[in-house]
Amino acid sequence: MTRAKDIATLLSTANGKIAGNNLDVSFENITDTGSEGTKVASGSSAQRGSTAGQIRFNSTTNTAEYYNGSEFKAIDTPPIISSVDVTNVETDLGGNQTFVVSGSNFNSGSTLQFRDNNGTLISTDTLTFNNSSQLTVTKTRSSFLNANEPYDIIVTNPSNLTATLNDAFNVDNPPLWNTASGNLGTINDNATGTHFTLSATDPDGDTVSYTETTSILSTAGLTLNSSTGAISGDPTDTVVGTDVTYTFTVRATGGSKSSDREFSLTVRRPPEYMQATGGTITYDGDYKIHTFDYNTVTPTSDATATFSISEVGTNPTYGDKIWYLLVGGGGSQAKGKDTTGFGLTAYGGGAGSQAGGPNGDGGSGGGGRGDASVTAGSGVPGQGNNGGPGYDPYPEGAGGGGGAGQAGNAGRSQGNANGGNGLQNSITGTAIYYAGGGGGGNYYQGGAASGGLGGGGAGGLGGSAGSAVGISGTNGLGGGAGGAGGFSGGGGAGGMLSNNAYDFTVTAQDYTIVTGGGATGTPSGGAGIAIVRYKYQ
Repeated sequence: MTRAKDIATLLSTANGKIAGNNLDVSFENITDTGSEGTKVASGSSAQRGSTAGQIRFNSTTNTAEYYNGSEFKAIDTPPIISSVDVTNVETDLGGNQTFVVSGSNFNSGSTLQFRDNNGTLISTDTLTFNNSSQLTVTKTRSSFLNANEPYDIIVTNPSNLTATLNDAFNVDNPPLWNTASGNLGTINDNATGTHFTLSATDPDGDTVSYTETTSILSTAGLTLNSSTGAISGDPTDTVVGTDVTYTFTVRATGGSKSSDREFSLTVRRPPEYMQATGGTITYDGDYKIHTFDYNTVTPTSDATATFSISEVGTNPTYGDKIWYLLVGGGGSQAKGKDTTGFGLTAYGGGAGSQAGGPNGDGGSGGGGRGDASVTAGSGVPGQGNNGGPGYDPYPEGAGGGGGAGQAGNAGRSQGNANGGNGLQNSITGTAIYYAGGGGGGNYYQGGAASGGLGGGGAGGLGGSAGSAVGISGTNGLGGGAGGAGGFSGGGGAGGMLSNNAYDFTVTAQDYTIVTGGGATGTPSGGAGIAIVRYKYQ
């Protein structure tokens, strides 16, 4: 057969196509010498054949593919992920996180998933195909957990070829400050030790460290502990009366995240002299006087108050020194009440001896009874004196109560057993007698026994016990009450304590002052008093 005849025979159909009964050819080692390309079969996924070795173009996936006898395999270039713009997700911010993934060989049908360190896959909320080298996706931040970091990114093309960027990002939130921003407080320039402690907490459980981003604290003579956040040291000295405020920024770091906060603190020079409040305040030149008076409603009851020292001064002689006076309540037919303060106790005055009663010990002793062999009460050394003994036989006379300055006088037949004098003290700026003993009761009616200087009450006169009462002691001076007429001993004065010089050291704190009431009775003992004096300017 000639070549021309063969062609004619092959094409002997109406439509010019090779008829099947004319086709008896085979193709081996075909070579396409053209330049445009060789077209293969094209069709959708639904039109696939089932013969091993078939090659076709899938119009559904827009990818060439071949059949290996069990499944079709895509003939494609896999995607490549080179980077992602987010390396850390802050879940505390809430809302959505946007990721821009860069690489190559992406296409419009690509998908993206996240994979945590447990292998769990997380789909995106949105995905935008920007171009073959960039995908933009979003996902709610709450979908990522610090415990499951790091997270991988997986891109899958429609051909099912994938690319993975391992350990693409972590979940790390910045520390949360517990210490409020602003001024931390004021410290004196002579203060040492730890002044303030900053605190921040990492929500992911990471250890928090602290650093100053400025160099202000070191300028102020202070240091910041990087582990505890403590600010300590001896601040730089300032000028008296001048406060210096230092503003600085501290960074709290936990994991890979940090949080900055601005603080300030004030350094001041402490005052030269003491600063305090409490009681009734009066002035005597450069000195301040605090009087803690008795219970004015019920003088026989205690009164409690607070002497509050906010700061002691730097003056070496007066800065932390006070002059104090404590006087206990005066005695009567019972013991007076104690006055306390600064760890000291001024004891209440002793009771004047009554019929069949014991002698009365106290700050100063009570006087002895006049018709019995009852000795006088004893005073506390350094606070008061003994009472005077009573006199018997008829006409009896009771002894006077002891005072802070001298013992009570002994009872006499027809004389007057005066109470012992108290002591003068000028703590208020005026010399005043305090803690005088009460006069003894006198059977003889020629004259009443006087109370001692310092609030002691006069003794009663005449007849049997109780027929004429004595005079009450003076409140606020701690005077003892006068004894009842006839037999009763005078009440002892309240104990009196005073350093009478600026040699008692105090600290910045609250001191409780209890002013003792006078002894209950008819007459009653005089209530005590507490007074504090110091240089304030």
